[in-house]
Amino acid sequence: ANSPSSYSSYTMPLIVEDEIDEYPISVGIFGDPSKLIEGRASNIIGRKIIRTSKPSVTGLSRIESFFNAGNRQHYFVPCPYCKYKQMLLFSRKSLYAHVSKGYLQYSEDGKRIGYICGNCNKDIAERYKHYMLINGEWCAEKPEIIKDQSTQLSSLYSSLGLTWEKIVDDFLKAKATQNPEELRVVINERFAETF
Repeated sequence: ANSPSSYSSYTMPLIVEDEIDEYPISVGIFGDPSKLIEGRASNIIGRKIIRTSKPSVTGLSRIESFFNAGNRQHYFVPCPYCKYKQMLLFSRKSLYAHVSKGYLQYSEDGKRIGYICGNCNKDIAERYKHYMLINGEWCAEKPEIIKDQSTQLSSLYSSLGLTWEKIVDDFLKAKATQNPEELRVVINERFAETF
């Protein structure tokens, strides 16, 4: 992303851009690196451009802009009790609380943790997460947009050892420091939301 000469002579049918919020605003006099890279595939029919990143600052985040320009998909999982499908949110104050009503509930000491269903209000234990994940589906906020698919997924969905307890612990520790930079890391990396 820092050197336009490294990709300027290639035409690419598949482009994967990783951590695009860490790219510089401009590559010298040439402009936005994502737009420059996109130009490498402009002559190819059926081209694919995949952009990934943890988001950064609201209004400045490059991935936020691409997400908002796309169809804004979220992964909805069923409640094991009432089967109501919802996205997993850390709190009712989430950036995406307008999309789904459920939230993670935890005691202030971080020991009692459960997901509150947005429909039946039952407390869902993390042991049901596997069931929820395999029975989930992607749902778009803007289904009329076909060409530009965009997705958002927080660490609450992790099935690789990152538990809800660990996420709550990270949040409570960052909150206790009263340091906004530590809280930003948790919000950006764990919740996949802008700060």
